[in-house]
Amino acid sequence: MSRFPHTALHLGSSRSVVISGPHIQVIDPKTGNVVHSTADVEEMEKEAIIKSGPVRCSTVDQGLSILVTAGEDKKLKVWQLEGLKLLSERELPKKPTNIRLTRDAKHILVSDKFGDIFSYPVTPDESSPANPSIPIAGTSKRGSLTSHENPSNGTLILGHTSLLTSFLLTEDEKFVISADRDEHIRVSWYPQGYVIERYCLGHKKFISAINIPRFAPTVLISGGGDPELRLWDWLSGKHLGDIPVLSVVESFIKTKPPSGHHDDGEGGDEKPGRRQGKGKKGKGKDKEKNQTPHAGDANAGESAKEEQGDDTGDIVMEEDSRDPATPLVAEGADASSSAAAQKTSDQTIFVLHRLETVDLNENGRFIVFSAIGASALFYTTFPSDPSSFAASEVFALDLVKPVIDFTVAEDNKIWVLLDSEFQPSEQRADTFGRASSAVSVLIWIGNKLDISDGAENPLLSTINSKCLISATQADLTILDLYAHLASMPKQVDLEHDSMQREDLSEIASTPGDKGKQLTQRELGRLKNKKALLKKIQEKQAKSQTPENITAADDVFLTGRESKKKKSDEPGGSDSVMTEA
Repeated sequence: MSRFPHTALHLGSSRSVVISGPHIQVIDPKTGNVVHSTADVEEMEKEAIIKSGPVRCSTVDQGLSILVTAGEDKKLKVWQLEGLKLLSERELPKKPTNIRLTRDAKHILVSDKFGDIFSYPVTPDESSPANPSIPIAGTSKRGSLTSHENPSNGTLILGHTSLLTSFLLTEDEKFVISADRDEHIRVSWYPQGYVIERYCLGHKKFISAINIPRFAPTVLISGGGDPELRLWDWLSGKHLGDIPVLSVVESFIKTKPPSGHHDDGEGGDEKPGRRQGKGKKGKGKDKEKNQTPHAGDANAGESAKEEQGDDTGDIVMEEDSRDPATPLVAEGADASSSAAAQKTSDQTIFVLHRLETVDLNENGRFIVFSAIGASALFYTTFPSDPSSFAASEVFALDLVKPVIDFTVAEDNKIWVLLDSEFQPSEQRADTFGRASSAVSVLIWIGNKLDISDGAENPLLSTINSKCLISATQADLTILDLYAHLASMPKQVDLEHDSMQREDLSEIASTPGDKGKQLTQRELGRLKNKKALLKKIQEKQAKSQTPENITAADDVFLTGRESKKKKSDEPGGSDSVMTEA
């Protein structure tokens, strides 16, 4: 039977919290007893928890007295860990990407896929309505600076124009540092996020993780899709150096991007393989006519019911019969173009997941990181001299199964959460029995990491046995552990990539359509560009401009001349205005 993998772990001296899909479990670390669990509630309540979807983001206060979670249902939930009681539940405007608590545990900061960071009080304002969907009379749920409504009256801290992937508060909580999918790192004041102190620019791909070491509070470490980690003096925006990591990480990436899965970053509510159009639902006879099942279809009833959609107000259009992972191919195009496009889901994608730092005193300081779908935990020495950045050696501890997440304990032990349901295609002889558990504990031996047997650790024993909750295949599909492999890289073709855009002269020299493996959409765009180039060349041939004037200059001059002639004519714009 399949089981939910553990997706988050919060360690404490008096209690620890493990999250597995939609479930939350509180454990006594000294005895290993499961004190509270959402898996043990009544059946109806349990079904509601599962229906709400997996927990995507979570955080705890320093004393582990409260837990804050958010997930697929876009609900911000505050739990009291003593008794695992739900204290409050508020609706978020967009799907969350990260959650953090302020040091005094009075405010919750939530970043979302729309690029915003909102602040919410831990204890909701008593003046707010009991039902967050009902606005207070005379008030608006949209602030003067927000681009969309916030149903829970959150306070906007800042906003990016791209999916916000990660953020953190500095130690003194005077600045908030945020990163997005468009290669930007921004240093803003907190809570006056509209005041931008600095940018740290230089990444060429998305940024998915950032960290400020406690032992070096002026240094920011960032990474994402680039083949290296970057170090910055975040207050000045100075780039200190790079640590190459891809050559070591790449061989351990065991999973590929989910086929046909892409999240546009501004909501991510659309299901793969189904196109949705905005508008009113069909009514009356037309609705019945459009949804009449075909005779003889065994699943016609279910299909018709599904086509009615839910109460979102969107009309569900006819489902595309082709595989969403297979691009359209133009007529006459090479047959191999379809196969080439299909191979895009088979390429190895590097997405950095988490960055942490460890101070081992006399044994050195280290940067520890994981990558989505990689079956190892990686670490490298924190460089003290900028000249030694490129020479930093990256080490990997093979754990056989993909690392979902990891947590650094106060004693510098590293608790690694593994995808226990993953079945490797092949296994080396020296790794048999190494990753049979859902969680492994790594210990430092000198300046090297190794796996602890954990035989005398009651917490580890409980997490690997009593905390395993059964799940259906549908539950694991919804969990979608490796979705970021498809959603983080921007799905941009060369014609829309500002870094690799072809100019008109390159388009003119492009070989025939059959020679390029392009989709129908790409061929259409290329055809339009060629038509534009042809028009420019025709205008250039007609006008007697010098040969050194470019096509773009010719269009500009032609436009100016035509406007000048029109204004000089007796019936030009000036005379018309005079007559009026």
